[in-house]
Amino acid sequence: MHLPNSALFHALFSLFILAALPVSAAPNAPRLLSPKHNEESTNARPAFTWTPVEGAAAYEIEIAADFDHKTIVVPVTRVDAPVFTPAEPLYPSSRFWRVRVIDASGKAGKWTDTFVYKLKPAPASAARAMTKRGSIYPANNQAGIVQNPGFTWDAAPDAVAYEIEIAADYNYSKIIVPATRVETPRYVPLQPLYPSARFWRTRVITAGGKAGAWSDSRVYKLHEPAAKIAIPANATLAEIRAAIAAAPASSLITFAPKAVYRLKMGEKDSHFLTLEKRDDLIIDGNDSLFIIDNPAAGALVMRECQRITFRRFRFDYDPLPHSAGVVESFNPGAGGAATVTLRRLPGYPDFDAPHMLANWSWGVILDPVITGRMKAGAPLVMNFPGAKVTRNPAGAGLFDVAVPHVNHGKFFAKGDRVVIFAREHGRSLCSAEANCEDITFDRIVTHASPAGHFIAVNCSDVKILSCASVPGDAARVYAGNADGAHIRANLLGPWIEGCTFDSIGDDGVALYNKGISINANPAPDTFTVAGVFMNLQPGDAFVIFDPTDGSLAGETRTVTAVKSAGGGQYDVTFKPALAAKAGFPMGDKTWWKNAQLFNRTRQNSGFVVKNNTFKSVRRYSVIVRSTDGVIVDNDITGSSNSAITLLNEPQSWANGLHSERVLIARNKISASTFDASSSGGGSIAVNLRSLRSDYPGNFPSPDGKAAPKPGRLHRDIRIEDNIITDWSHRAIYLRGATGCGIVGNIIASTPDAKFADPNAENTAIVIDNTTDCIVANNDLTNEHRLPDPARRIRITDSDGLKSDMR
Repeated sequence: MHLPNSALFHALFSLFILAALPVSAAPNAPRLLSPKHNEESTNARPAFTWTPVEGAAAYEIEIAADFDHKTIVVPVTRVDAPVFTPAEPLYPSSRFWRVRVIDASGKAGKWTDTFVYKLKPAPASAARAMTKRGSIYPANNQAGIVQNPGFTWDAAPDAVAYEIEIAADYNYSKIIVPATRVETPRYVPLQPLYPSARFWRTRVITAGGKAGAWSDSRVYKLHEPAAKIAIPANATLAEIRAAIAAAPASSLITFAPKAVYRLKMGEKDSHFLTLEKRDDLIIDGNDSLFIIDNPAAGALVMRECQRITFRRFRFDYDPLPHSAGVVESFNPGAGGAATVTLRRLPGYPDFDAPHMLANWSWGVILDPVITGRMKAGAPLVMNFPGAKVTRNPAGAGLFDVAVPHVNHGKFFAKGDRVVIFAREHGRSLCSAEANCEDITFDRIVTHASPAGHFIAVNCSDVKILSCASVPGDAARVYAGNADGAHIRANLLGPWIEGCTFDSIGDDGVALYNKGISINANPAPDTFTVAGVFMNLQPGDAFVIFDPTDGSLAGETRTVTAVKSAGGGQYDVTFKPALAAKAGFPMGDKTWWKNAQLFNRTRQNSGFVVKNNTFKSVRRYSVIVRSTDGVIVDNDITGSSNSAITLLNEPQSWANGLHSERVLIARNKISASTFDASSSGGGSIAVNLRSLRSDYPGNFPSPDGKAAPKPGRLHRDIRIEDNIITDWSHRAIYLRGATGCGIVGNIIASTPDAKFADPNAENTAIVIDNTTDCIVANNDLTNEHRLPDPARRIRITDSDGLKSDMR
């Protein structure tokens, strides 16, 4: 470029002046202090500290699950002082942390070296113990404020059902709850009882419907809370939290009726409300709408709480924690750069919104017509790679989203809807954890959730009543990123009744326990186990499960002692001791390949899932691994995989284990089991899996022969009087079971119904690997898609089967 002399002089002079000015150096890095590098502790909320730096305007800290900070636990958080305490407890595992300085101009310095904090699980004795309940609850003359109490009583060996009656007087002349039939020795009133003395009695119903004598009457002294606190419609988040924190035990906290509370939550806030070691509270949202502005935060988390009722809240998010769009085109690209062009649906965040990119996880291809339902034949999960999103210049609201491979183009068609979840760091909406007991979620309506909706881990007697997870309006196509009710390792299982789970991103109801990996066997009566998922306490019963072949090793054993073995491990001592050297796998770095202990005391026993509606649920509507419970009178349509399944998951998840004494009855199931992963299931599927028999490509038998089938561990499962229509693959599937019955079910199809995959095997009832089971009185009169009688029932590798089907 040619410049006049004067212009050249001024340009050179300007460069000289700029060169002479001082250049601000990047701020120095601080020195990390505590926790010290490689320090071990059970403190889940340590104070992370570092040396102050002169001239620092602020600091930023980041905590990860790996040394390279690829999996973030606490995202970059700015603090004013050289100290940071996590708002929520960290999960027990190695946690990697680093810090950098922010100067007055906002410039960030270099990250410090990474320190490792080895967080171990707190010993069970450190947690507040759950109440030692008697078999009769509430006990006679017990007083309380819980208006939806969980009545329990002694089981009778000859009972096929029970009846309970509740009255306002001892003579039962003023009936509050008329004689109500239940299939378990347990009852929860769906409608809250009015505070007053409530008299209750029970009786046994034996075979043939004969009723026994009423039990003695018991009195539950239900009273009103002693304190009443009103929260006005204009209350700030800080004022709401302060009022609840100050509420004494036996309090009713009420929000304004049908108001709108906009919750201005910071990045550090994990939940709207956090309750720890609180008792006897009723928190009533009064049908108000609570809008959360942090799309990664939840609404409520409780730890070590007892007798808490959370009632009549409506929750929504702005912005939403997921986005949805319509497929415009699939673009093969070049060199692995395939994309799908999505037109964002109105009301949803942009696919490149900051919170979407920060919390990006994966997505699902939806049906182009039916709201919230997965597309038939589509993958259960579409792993869109790592938030690779660009704006398409062809128009506003158009985005090009990377897909894993050009071959995935076969799954997309113009007009399909796609939802992508921002759940990587998301918190569940309503959570009870760490020995919470007698928790009631009553009439909670959720229109979105960053992760699960209702969670209970290591708790007891959680009730989810008349709740709903549904899209917020007609423009929405999805209502949540994960499970509707996610229940793990509860002492007394959940009571879930009258709820609606519509268009959610994972299982509707999931009940399970986790396998506890065996690392070593130092003595015949001792296992050294991993601390992850460890929940065994003295007195608990457990079984040893070998996931390789799907068998139990010996009898049920009882824990006699638990003590730390260092390195995040525990020594579990038990009786009876092993009679011989352990022959099952242990010590593998991939923990779920080892034999595992499954707690049979804390396995959600006595659960009830009844009178619920499940619609357009991704994966299973109800998946259960438990005992002594019922799944009855539910309405299920559009479940992408099995509508109801009793199924362990030995690979990767180690979810399990087998179920015993479960009634699956009077459910109405339609149009389910159609995604690309569902060919091994059925509308109702009871199955026991093992690594070698179900994943032979990854776990071949060492001798090259076909792997033996898993043990027949499911027991006394009754599948009765269900109506199953427009099914695919199998209407009912029973595998790996003993002493079960398939009786009185109606299997049919509507006139225009077709199988999801007409070229696959579609057989109404499949029985495999069972002992002493019964198939009787099932009606296939209106199933017109089975001209071949051989496809009505298929039986393999089963002993003692009694069947009236031809």
